[in-house]
Amino acid sequence: MAHWMESNPDIMAEALLERRLDAAHAPAQRRRAEAGAALVAGVAAGSALLTLLVLLSAGLYDEPAWKIPQLIGATLRGPAAAEVRVFDPVLAAFGVAIHFTLSILYALAFAGITAEWRRHAALMGIAFGVALYVLNLHGFTHLFPWFLELRTPDTLAAHAFFGLLLACIYKDTCAVR
Repeated sequence: MAHWMESNPDIMAEALLERRLDAAHAPAQRRRAEAGAALVAGVAAGSALLTLLVLLSAGLYDEPAWKIPQLIGATLRGPAAAEVRVFDPVLAAFGVAIHFTLSILYALAFAGITAEWRRHAALMGIAFGVALYVLNLHGFTHLFPWFLELRTPDTLAAHAFFGLLLACIYKDTCAVR
């Protein structure tokens, strides 16, 4: 410490107290930064996943672009909503809101799981995406059987891509903060 601090005990005590307070707040600041990084990663990877699912649905299966968001929206409106064959903007909006809510929650879960494993983020992300595929399309189909038709290799690949993208964006966003 500077000589003038050593000669004034009050200034030295204040500097030590300030240093301790900074150290005490560091974990909370890190958690906020990691939550912010997870939010960014969840929205970005969720956008990519929804876009990819819509493109796959339209391109490979000749389904309307709104089918995936409406199937997701039917989780709130019930099985009859899953049978809707015309565009319903409210149902599609529900689906998009649910999709992004889950994407952010999954990103926060990923952040909590991988806090100490950032070196292996890409592999962890792919594994996480595959686990989400199993959860979403095998676990949730007991409650929402209309998702059975989405159990396809391309949907599995899309979920793995979501996990990879989520991990890379989260890792890079955390590194910037």
